[in-house]
Amino acid sequence: VCSSDLLSALSLSSGSLTPSFASNNFSYSSTVPASVNSITVTPVATDALAAITVNSLPVTNGNTSQAISLNTGVNTITVNVTAQDGITVSTYNIQVTRETPGNPLLFVNPTNFNLGNQCINTTTNTSFTVNGTDLDGSPVTITAPDGFSVATTANGSFGNSIQLNYTGSTLNPTTVYVRFTPVARSEEHTSELQSLRHLV
Repeated sequence: VCSSDLLSALSLSSGSLTPSFASNNFSYSSTVPASVNSITVTPVATDALAAITVNSLPVTNGNTSQAISLNTGVNTITVNVTAQDGITVSTYNIQVTRETPGNPLLFVNPTNFNLGNQCINTTTNTSFTVNGTDLDGSPVTITAPDGFSVATTANGSFGNSIQLNYTGSTLNPTTVYVRFTPVARSEEHTSELQSLRHLV
């Protein structure tokens, strides 16, 4: 009976292995951005009947492991391969480094706008753009002050708040549409976009 406790392939859902995978190399490292807060491992055993665990949890040969939470800094992932004899075991170690978040910044343009005199039960529409750098992957939430509503498209559904999603750590310039509907009296309203916040 042919029995092996080696892997023929090993990959990560984010980042790459250093050095490149080789069956007889049992130690690897990888670095992922701060925005990656979990990772999965896909191990493929040379022997289809070998038993595999990732961080002590069973994984079917060739399948993706459970999601593994990543702390900032170094995280150790252990892949054990047990041969058919139930005795021979190989251990592959992966050191995954999650980068430290940078200084998250959000930029708004314009930072304020004057809507002039506005009668009750009428509406005025305007817009602004928002972008961000060194974000942590969490959505950016825009919350409108009283009398205002916001949407992600000019003809979209306006509400009290919206969430802006993005990939990685950068929010590309995104237009936010604003609707002002006074309900109490005629007024001149200057909106300073202080209700913009990034929820971590």
